[in-house]
Amino acid sequence: MGLEFQRDGTRSAATLTGELTIYTVGELKAALAAELLAVDELEIDLTGVTEMDTAGLQLMLIAKRYPGKTVQ
Repeated sequence: MGLEFQRDGTRSAATLTGELTIYTVGELKAALAAELLAVDELEIDLTGVTEMDTAGLQLMLIAKRYPGKTVQ
């Protein structure tokens, strides 16, 4: 699983590649949470994700519902 951020002021774009599964969400959750603390808006690009299970979907829902932040 790869995760890259490109930050521009209070906005950030995250690009995820590889698997977004129960085996990878633990490390991704911490990285996404840290980025959300630093910015107001986060756009997540999932086009490079090759596999996603319910744990990956839950992580995306948690990010989307992050209080006071805009996540797309």
